[in-house]
Amino acid sequence: MHKLTVDNLPSFGNGLESKAHGLPAGTTPDRETETVVFSNPSSPGVWDENKVLANGCAQFECIFLLRPQNSAHAGRPPPLPSLSAASERKRKGKDVNRLTAIEAIGFVKIKSRKIVVACGGTQLRTEDILLYYNKMLGLAIQPPPRARPGVALYPPPAARLSSDTNIFEGLARVWAVATLIQRDSGETLYGQLSGRVADSAHPLTENGSSGSSSSGSIDRAYFYFPDLVIHEPGRYRIRISLMEMDYSCDSAPDGIVRYPNCYPEANTVDIYRAHLTSILAEVTGVDAKIIYPALQWTQTLEKGDLVLPVPALRIKGKKPNELAAEWVAKFPESPLVYKPTVNGTFLQFFFKVDKLAELLIPSILKRGKTFGQNKILGLKDPEDPSKGCKRIIVEFSSPNIAKPFHAGHLRSTIIGGFLSNLYEGSGWDVIRINYLGDWGKQYGLLALGFEKYGSEEALLADPINHLYEIYVKINKDLTKEKDEIKALEEAGQDATQIKNEGLDEQARRYFKAMTDNDSKAIAQWAHFRELSIKRYKETYARLNIHFDDYSGESQVKQENMDAAAKKMEDMGISEVSEGAVIVDFTKHVEGKAGKSLERPLIKKKDGTALYLTRDISEMLQREEKYKFDNMIYVVASQQDLHLKQLFKIIDLMGYKELAKKIQHINFGLVLGMSTRKGTVKFLDDILRDVGEKMHEVMQKNQSKYEQVENPLATADILGISSVMVQDMSGKRQVTFFSSV
Repeated sequence: MHKLTVDNLPSFGNGLESKAHGLPAGTTPDRETETVVFSNPSSPGVWDENKVLANGCAQFECIFLLRPQNSAHAGRPPPLPSLSAASERKRKGKDVNRLTAIEAIGFVKIKSRKIVVACGGTQLRTEDILLYYNKMLGLAIQPPPRARPGVALYPPPAARLSSDTNIFEGLARVWAVATLIQRDSGETLYGQLSGRVADSAHPLTENGSSGSSSSGSIDRAYFYFPDLVIHEPGRYRIRISLMEMDYSCDSAPDGIVRYPNCYPEANTVDIYRAHLTSILAEVTGVDAKIIYPALQWTQTLEKGDLVLPVPALRIKGKKPNELAAEWVAKFPESPLVYKPTVNGTFLQFFFKVDKLAELLIPSILKRGKTFGQNKILGLKDPEDPSKGCKRIIVEFSSPNIAKPFHAGHLRSTIIGGFLSNLYEGSGWDVIRINYLGDWGKQYGLLALGFEKYGSEEALLADPINHLYEIYVKINKDLTKEKDEIKALEEAGQDATQIKNEGLDEQARRYFKAMTDNDSKAIAQWAHFRELSIKRYKETYARLNIHFDDYSGESQVKQENMDAAAKKMEDMGISEVSEGAVIVDFTKHVEGKAGKSLERPLIKKKDGTALYLTRDISEMLQREEKYKFDNMIYVVASQQDLHLKQLFKIIDLMGYKELAKKIQHINFGLVLGMSTRKGTVKFLDDILRDVGEKMHEVMQKNQSKYEQVENPLATADILGISSVMVQDMSGKRQVTFFSSV
């Protein structure tokens, strides 16, 4: 790859010559051993260090090097950037290639905590690309427009080109991602830029502010770093990738009309939707805005590729099947679809396979791993990407501490992981939360069990299984004790002593000590939690699942729970009943809906907060911390009532907008397993068994088996994939018995 050194560093037309950067001769700016600090306030294109840090912004330490992101271009000049389809037609006979992505690589030094990375500008040499075609793009530090954090890309006056050769012409959206690597630890941090490209109506002036342009050319772009923050000072390497998101559809037929939520460059089927909408609008006389969203996927290909329910067009006076027959008769010949067929009140459309291949295969080859993704969907405002992307929290998996990860947790993990990836591919900022069951009386019981049956040596050797064995044993003791109490009471004898001194009461007292922050109890609990999370991460890694936040019931602040409880009391939502605090929904919600929500406990008689109070406080904490646009709970259907109560209380407390942003995605139970009884089939065992079974199947074909480089690892991956596919193949809400 062509290196940008002092010997070939271009002048940027603003008084910054190559020697002014202080680089030794022959030094490459992207070497970690050499950095350059811009701190001369007298130069127009140089940062004033004090001003930068006073604004709470990070300071670049070196000149950036731009290169094509595609490694195929390494070692030779970058291709010409893309132009709009119209401009390409004007430039007939000229070689115009598409520059789909570029990268800026450099280093940044963070000198204060919680600051936005990469404020300041960069300067893009258009003439290096379009005129000489044999130089890499040079970037120099510029003051930030309006003193705001961001990256400004624009050519200096000397490099200003006419509109028909402008590098930003035809560029409707830009997507950029900043990747930071901590230079000492190697830890990788990710952040997201959002940006917009100026147009002739709203161009950017040289200082980045809005202004007029005599040429009307699109020659500069401006990006913000709204979310990328560094929490620890230190030295970081930064890579900024700028991705072109061109609204022109290269492979789409001429004349495609753009409708709301139509993205043919991201979804080939939208080409067909738009094409059919245009035809149907003429055939039916119905507004295209009604037709486009009415075109639906089919559940099976036998029913067509797309289907139109005729009643959805809201036409009165004729029966839907009569209208469908009339429209089929009027339907013209199409290059993309066959003449539709009528099935009851539906029109069925079948794609012409040869044309589908012509459109689909180039799109797959061009987009590669990003095929199927549509980042535009996640933008807060598709017309103004500088407003950033929407944020969603997905809470899933959420096992209990000190208990092994079993098949019952797998459904939440698979569904939650799928939803997270789906939203991420749609451009949302996804926060994956694992809300651990790490608090409650059961931890008092586990601690008692460890005192009776535990071994520190066994705990260190195999922490999860050892804690599980203890949990099963102490629960059997508790069951035996409860049976003894029941027998005494049925015989008319006094069981008070056992109740007051038994395991259940001891566990309650132990947990009370935890809530009172007893140092010994907390240390033991923290030990169990740390060991459990470590093992969970190993299991999640096998499933290709990760989390951004290992939260839990223990992380909810007591003062927040007290504040939530007081607010419910002051608003008359909660009330005292037989010494406990409850919510009687029949007094707040009319009819059957109120009765169905029942009368949940908020606090016990002893003042202990229950799950509902804790979950209310946790939701409010998340809203304050993450400022999310949506939140999804992926929890089994047995928690339906609990979450309905939670959502309704949030609404009654006055957080109506918050209540609209939360959703419960439920799923059927996995029956036939019990942790307390010791009848659980653990996920690690399941994955081991399916891997061994897959290995046996592979060995049956020795000729193919010998060609596999690592058969055991391959069998493990295939086995894990089969478990995940099997779970996803069934309906989400179906309850089934475990047979593994």
